[in-house]
Amino acid sequence: MAYTARFKEETPELQPRHAARFYATLSNSVGNMPFTYGRDNWSFGFYPEFPEWKRPSVYRRDVPLPPAVGPLWFREEILAPPQAFAPFLYDLRVDHDSLIPLIPDITSGGGVGLVSERAMQVLEGLFPGGSYFWPVTIRSKGGVAIDRPYFRWVQRQQVTFDIDAADAMEKASGQKLPATTIFSEMFPSILDRRGRHDILHNAALRAVLDGIPFWSGDLKCGYPVYRAETFRALKAAGLTGLREVRKTEDEYDHKRGEYIGVIP
Repeated sequence: MAYTARFKEETPELQPRHAARFYATLSNSVGNMPFTYGRDNWSFGFYPEFPEWKRPSVYRRDVPLPPAVGPLWFREEILAPPQAFAPFLYDLRVDHDSLIPLIPDITSGGGVGLVSERAMQVLEGLFPGGSYFWPVTIRSKGGVAIDRPYFRWVQRQQVTFDIDAADAMEKASGQKLPATTIFSEMFPSILDRRGRHDILHNAALRAVLDGIPFWSGDLKCGYPVYRAETFRALKAAGLTGLREVRKTEDEYDHKRGEYIGVIP
């Protein structure tokens, strides 16, 4: 009972709590559902036994960015065929059966996006062709499949801050790049302090991101970032798993079950 009390049935919020330019899924959310799964994480791009995923890759197409964005970002589109994902489509098992009715419409399982059938339909309607979806079996602790369909969700658009290139630039120049530590809970963990600064202040980058309904910053695909229009539509559809952190004065107070950070 004590364990289940950490998670509560979520009442959908039909509009965002805070106005923002982007809404970022937090990978360190204290409300993430606990699943047992076949690998330590999804992240197919990092397994040496699958070199075809590494850049340059026939599974990943470079999408040029405007020069004004600068050299520290790159954009890709995932083009991999269905069979390329087969090694990663393992079942999930809940750690406690009492959690089964509490699984939200949009969450993360085994490091990759996990969505209900209804969420899949809404996401595809908002960004046709912007995702890959595969059925996934979620099992009870005893191994019985639950009776609600869920799907793996891969965001095909990837926009990534190149941490290695930023490190090299600092080393070559002997100077630190602009960085920010404010409101760290607004940002996905894929961005370090320099990437956070850039997403707040790089007008050319922000213009590019305004044109993408949702995207991910790495191949885990478990922590998407939504532009404002997309996020408002998801909330209006009554989907769960999109609760934002609460702002208290000049900081954000991150509570259990709050999955979304806001980027002004």
